Amino acid sequence: MAGKLRMSVAFRDARELGDWLARHHDNSSELWVQIFKAGSGRPSVTWTDCVVEGRWCIIERWAACTP
Repeated sequence: MAGKLRMSVAFRDARELGDWLARHHDNSSELWVQIFKAGSGRPSVTWTDCVVEGRWCIIERWAACTP
């Protein structure tokens, strides 16, 4: 059985992640986020950024579905 190719996406900050989620939440079933270590010198979202932005995406989708 061939494995499914999963690509990760690196975001510089929470806003960039939130923008991606807003554009792709209707047509993407999953997202693998690449998070760099704080001392790496590479701008990156944090785990907390992912949780907060993902939560807002879920809340907005739920609100759009409720009458």
